Amino acid sequence: MRLFSLTLTAGLLLATAVSAAEDAARNELDKLKGTWTITSDERGSPPVAKEKNARVIVAGNQFTTEFQDKIIRKGTLKLDPTQNPKAIDVTYTEGEFKGKSLHGIYTLEKDTWTICYSLPDEERPKEMPKKAGKKQILLTLRRGIP
Repeated sequence: MRLFSLTLTAGLLLATAVSAAEDAARNELDKLKGTWTITSDERGSPPVAKEKNARVIVAGNQFTTEFQDKIIRKGTLKLDPTQNPKAIDVTYTEGEFKGKSLHGIYTLEKDTWTICYSLPDEERPKEMPKKAGKKQILLTLRRGIP
């Protein structure tokens, strides 16, 4: 009976922790809802500006990136704001990384969203860099349309 009680208690604690993490992710996705403009897009070595002024539209856990009035990528977002630094995983359904996931970290401060992704099959960055590393993409987005 005691083993059953301990197992039940452990299960309830785990369920509570999972629920809290899911709630935190849902709240963070709500903060990202809307249109963002990429103000800086730096990739790898050497850094190359790619899609400055592209728009990213976030709705729920879905995103669409538009550049010069064309959809260039779509996918899903998975956030874990309980990690330090906050974690983001993006799975692409359209675009250059279609069918792949990129693992990254992010910060969200008022109307500025900064994301650092590692290229597919690379480890998640451990800290936010000042410049994109060799196998990284560093984005800065501002809320709204310029």
